[in-house]
Amino acid sequence: MTTTNDALTKPTFTSIVQPESLPEQLESADDSRLCQMVISGYRALRADAAKTYKAMLDPLNKKRAVINKWKREDLESIDAVVSSASTKLTQYRERVALEQEEAAQAALEKATAVAQQEREEEVDFMLAAADMIGDADVDAAETMKQEASVLKNEPPPLVAVLDDVSTTEEPALVSERLTYSAECVSVLKLATAVANGEIPHDALKPNQSWLNGRARADREEFNVPGCELISKSSYARKGGVG
Repeated sequence: MTTTNDALTKPTFTSIVQPESLPEQLESADDSRLCQMVISGYRALRADAAKTYKAMLDPLNKKRAVINKWKREDLESIDAVVSSASTKLTQYRERVALEQEEAAQAALEKATAVAQQEREEEVDFMLAAADMIGDADVDAAETMKQEASVLKNEPPPLVAVLDDVSTTEEPALVSERLTYSAECVSVLKLATAVANGEIPHDALKPNQSWLNGRARADREEFNVPGCELISKSSYARKGGVG
């Protein structure tokens, strides 16, 4: 990709009245007149500067609009691919994790079944041995039957070795990162939490644009709880005044 840097020349603006000519404090009508001339002159100067820069920016803004459209389209296309691939990768990893969990559960159940079978065989052997002893040694036969009964009711030890069910990991080309965000679903509850001191005031930023619009509309009648009206004088150049 190539870029070009067009040389720009900063415009200059000169007023016939310089601010340095103003006294530190206005003492007379002439000083007042001079101050008004400075305000008027610099208001006109500002309008001229704004017009000049607008003329310089208009062609750039047209190009900017086209470039931003291209940028938006390309980034949306790129993000769509990344989003789709990310979803597929997450689903794959979740499926692999589930398969590993199911394999481990199956291995555990197999080991339990083997241990239970071995326990039953051991109990059957002890009972068969007790029957073989029979009347030859009644006490020994009874003891062996009691031990077989106790052994039958005890959980068998898991002696089988569980196989490693983990899969071979492919070389990682990306790292997984969890990101978090929040959405306000109840402004009233949020404001109540701020008022109760449960969360910082930063969680509830005032809408300054709305407040300024309300102040301009209501003027001296402005009355919004928690807000104060601020008025500031400014001077505009009158038309036709030199």
